[in-house]
Amino acid sequence: MAEHTDTAAPYSGSEGSEDEEFFRLIRETLPDVPPDEAADAVLCAIAQRVSGAVAQQLIEDLPESLRHLATPCARHSDAPARDKDDFYANVAEHLEGDAADSRRVISAVFSAVQAQISRRTADQISSQLPRDLTGTWNAARRRHPGPH
Repeated sequence: MAEHTDTAAPYSGSEGSEDEEFFRLIRETLPDVPPDEAADAVLCAIAQRVSGAVAQQLIEDLPESLRHLATPCARHSDAPARDKDDFYANVAEHLEGDAADSRRVISAVFSAVQAQISRRTADQISSQLPRDLTGTWNAARRRHPGPH
């Protein structure tokens, strides 16, 4: 599974507040899924799907402490999602869960990601996601519009 910092640690009010907010947004929707694992799975799937330039822009928009999550993982590097079902399956496989549960994980992480990135980057990602997944991405933007 994911090897990330302890996201359950209490917020100290100092450096790291952006990533604490990011994980808090995920925990609000997914209290039963470790937020770092959910983020790792979904950001891996996004990074696989989008072009190198868009993936780089996503990395640059994220707080430095979260950037390592926005890279394709070795587990799925050769299987980018062709459609929504593939995307759900990739996330489920990453989390060792069920594809039917992936929708809520994807929605929660999409929302947290969009609270961290620019509208331009969000639009670029939207244009490169499977067409049948863009509605979920765009709905997440309405819940937590980006900072830019």
